[in-house]
Amino acid sequence: MKNTKIQRLCLTLLFMVILGGSMAQEFVKSFKIESDNKVKTIYTGNLDFFEISIKYESIIAVDSFRYVQGKILSINDEFLRIYPKIDNKYIWYDNDSSIRINNTVCSPNHTVDIKISDIGMIENHSNSNFNLKSFGDAAIITGSITALLIAPLVSIKYKTGEFNGDTYLKTVGVGLSFVTIGIPISILSRPRKYFFARKCDGKEVKLWKIKNDQ
Repeated sequence: MKNTKIQRLCLTLLFMVILGGSMAQEFVKSFKIESDNKVKTIYTGNLDFFEISIKYESIIAVDSFRYVQGKILSINDEFLRIYPKIDNKYIWYDNDSSIRINNTVCSPNHTVDIKISDIGMIENHSNSNFNLKSFGDAAIITGSITALLIAPLVSIKYKTGEFNGDTYLKTVGVGLSFVTIGIPISILSRPRKYFFARKCDGKEVKLWKIKNDQ
């Protein structure tokens, strides 16, 4: 009898989870941006890294920026509504010395409305690219450790104190091959950055805007 009650309870909880998932709010899975008649689609899937940088208004601060990561709930001509996973605020105050404050809130329990005109940059990293970059970074680290640390250690004959040059060169070669493979993978799989305003350092960048007909 007790097992039957537990099974019923589990089935009830399972049904509630499934029902809750089906009633969950829909997110914008993708949207389009354009620049000089070139259109790109940005995907914001469940496993994608998506960050928006905006100008953060602070009266007494010299300069401030806000970086929001999360899922887009809606987009219109004026606002982009996002449910953030992380909400970062970087604020610089200018007193006797420059003071920088980083206020990070993980999993904030609220939505954020961002003015389209306030967007400075959108950074997007797909799950596949993230995995590739992780592999590339791991290959670089592994290769570097192999070449710099492991190679000399395995090349020493500890009983006689002799150094085996052939073993050293072969081990270094293996390490460098990992580094050689990892560097281009890591570079090519970096997050994509799309600028919506001029960079503060004055460098020329290609400017994008959100396409109205989403």
